[in-house]
Amino acid sequence: MVKFAKLIFITVFAFISFQCANQLPPGGGEIDREPPEIVSIYPENQTTNFSEKYFEIEFSEYVEKRSFKDAIFISPALQHGIETDWSGKSVRVNFLDTLRENTTYTVTIGTDVVDYNNKNRLAQAVAFAFSTGDKIANGTLSGTVFSDKPSGVFLFAYLNPPDTLNISSDKPDYVSQAGKEGQFSFTGLNYGRYRVFAVKDEFKDLLFQPEQDMAGVPANDFVLTPKDTGYSQLNFVLSKIDTTGPRLISAVMTDAKHILVTLSEEVPVDSFSVTNFELADTISLIKYAPDYLYKGRAKEKEFILGLKDLVISDSAGYFLFARNFADAKGNLTGTDSISIFGNTKPDTTVPSIIKVVPSYNSAEVTYEDTKIYFGFDDAVSLDRLFKTVKFTDSARVPVKFEAVKSDDASFAVKVSGSLKPMTDYVISMDLNEAVDAGGNFSDSIYIYKFRTKSDLSITGLYGSLLNHKADKQPVIVMENSEKQGVRYLAKPGPKGNFEFRKVEPGKYQIMFFYDADGNGEYSPGKLDPFQYSEEFFYFKDVISLAPRWAVTDFIFDIEKDCK
Repeated sequence: MVKFAKLIFITVFAFISFQCANQLPPGGGEIDREPPEIVSIYPENQTTNFSEKYFEIEFSEYVEKRSFKDAIFISPALQHGIETDWSGKSVRVNFLDTLRENTTYTVTIGTDVVDYNNKNRLAQAVAFAFSTGDKIANGTLSGTVFSDKPSGVFLFAYLNPPDTLNISSDKPDYVSQAGKEGQFSFTGLNYGRYRVFAVKDEFKDLLFQPEQDMAGVPANDFVLTPKDTGYSQLNFVLSKIDTTGPRLISAVMTDAKHILVTLSEEVPVDSFSVTNFELADTISLIKYAPDYLYKGRAKEKEFILGLKDLVISDSAGYFLFARNFADAKGNLTGTDSISIFGNTKPDTTVPSIIKVVPSYNSAEVTYEDTKIYFGFDDAVSLDRLFKTVKFTDSARVPVKFEAVKSDDASFAVKVSGSLKPMTDYVISMDLNEAVDAGGNFSDSIYIYKFRTKSDLSITGLYGSLLNHKADKQPVIVMENSEKQGVRYLAKPGPKGNFEFRKVEPGKYQIMFFYDADGNGEYSPGKLDPFQYSEEFFYFKDVISLAPRWAVTDFIFDIEKDCK
């Protein structure tokens, strides 16, 4: 009897194992690096008079069921959703709603679908449309998301958006996803006005989360009509959309002359000044203005306030007040405050130069529009120091220059005109005059040496911009794709001619944008209050510029060469 029961158990176990094995893809073989593909769809795209209560998708390989369900979007949205019924590589998607009469539905299978073996993503979102009536909407929108990793970025499309549209609370009417090259498309759109946003929707809730998601703001709305049924070249760049002003997180008096301030976000120190801050003791509430504001050695969300004449008491508490200071996005904080404990520890540290750009003894300094940056670890008397700065070539011939303050601990030496190629130069300054708030200084002369580049190491690009709108202030940007920060701008002439002279050799991406606000830089737009981005286009190929061989016949035709 025991043997018989054991035999039944083994038989049942084997049967169950065999049945389960049939549901899984076979193992072994080479590593699968190919993305899954959709090999068939029912119903066919553009089907009319559709009356079924389901549609079917067949994949080229096994895919994760959960990833498929997370990546399917149906517009107009279904109130009760869907359920899926799998059979091997095929899935039947059943509607839990009764479809509306005479309505076009668009189904999008996004790039979040991954295969079973190695999590390869669907390379491109796939969309198809069907209608429950005898006519099908044929509006289309397509474009590109420009990002290091565009695959999976969501595109939210809103039909006839109200002035009060808020993508943090209003879900889109239509959804698509960008593929691995950034391309996306919408199909089966009804006629009307559309506003499209690109959103890296981390929570996949079809809502923009300001503190979590990156987003791209459109340059225009698009109106689809029976005569104008489609638009292409909707381009987006993703950026962190900051909608809140900076806040004071902490303030620590590190000694009697310095306050280390931490903000809720990184704020360039040149966007505000000491006039935005006041220090008051908690007893008399008498307010004192700090003397210095600078970055020094502070981290990205920090800066330092310097106190020159104020006598600090370690038995008193203080308040630091901040008023009317904004972040890099223009978000303003009206008033904020934080408490501080007094610190009477004297400042005895001698200030020193901690950063020079380009580095000391560099032989790669450009000889046109030359700028040398010097940064101290503490605020110093820059006005006194500037009077001691000397700039000469190796033969001690003086060079005309201007010393320009960056913050109270840093400045740049800018050349008026051009230097000579392949020439040695020296900048010197007397650090006896670089006195900090505690009266400390270095009894020495600082000497910085560098050499300019060879004339033979440069290149250039000369060309024409075609089919653009000259009255919209186009600006062309050439950015080195291998060296961060190497970037050139040019404004084309009335006939579209432009030139980039004295360019560092390398590989470049070229784009242009319409400078609507006239500030010379690309503006990505805003969400609150809503503001369109500036329209931009990328040249389809990367351009290689070799030393000594300038490209003189470059053509950038918007109608042919954009991606």
